[in-house]
Parts: sequence; structure tokens; C-alpha cells
Amino acid sequence: MSEPWSFEDGPAAADRIRREYAERLLALLPPLEDGAPRTSDLAHGYRRVVSFAVQAALRYQCVTDLRLFTVRAQLQREARALRAVCQAAQLYLVASAFNDLRTELPSYSDHDLVLLAEDRVEELVRDIE
Repeated sequence: MSEPWSFEDGPAAADRIRREYAERLLALLPPLEDGAPRTSDLAHGYRRVVSFAVQAALRYQCVTDLRLFTVRAQLQREARALRAVCQAAQLYLVASAFNDLRTELPSYSDHDLVLLAEDRVEELVRDIE
């Protein structure tokens, strides 16, 4: 359960928010067996899916004419479906990177490792527009 916070709390609030985010992310990770594959093909596929999701979201946002309600609804469904695929793939990749990091950096806390794993996965798609 998250605690209330205020911007006046300063660094303590930022640390608490970071910790709560890490706990939530850890709770969302799928359980993986040791050695679960994280290949370059999987990373490339993730990049492609994220690219498709961005394109779908842009197509949805471009339809502003209210008379095209059905077209807009269909585009919204497509964007949501691709976003769901992106989230599932991202969680798999973060879980895989997290498992690798637990072996590589055993002295770090799970909170720090899961955030580092997430950063590594986000690096895969940082340049997608």
C-alpha cells in the first residue's frame, strides 16, 4: 500500500515513490525458469511491436473528425491491443534481465535490480519515434 506524500517531503518522498514503483514492478513480473531465452530475435521483435504500437496510437490520434466514430473506435481497439502485447513482452524481458542481474550483481537489492532491468529493456526502444 502506498503512503501519502507531498512535494515538500523532498528526497524522502522521491525514495519512497521509487521503492513503491519497484515493488509494484516486481509484483507484475512473470515467473521465469532459469535460462529463459532472451535472444536478439526477441529484442528485435519487441522493437517491432513497440514501433507498430506507436504507429497505431498515432493513427488513432489523427482521426479527430467525430463523424468517423466507428473508424476511431476500431483504431483505438488496435492501439490498445498492441499496447497490451508491448506490456506483456516488456514484462517478460524485464523479468529475464532481472534474473540475469541477480546473478551478476548479487549484492544489490531486488528493488535496485528490477529498476536497472527495466532501464536495460527501455534502452532497446529509446530511439523509436
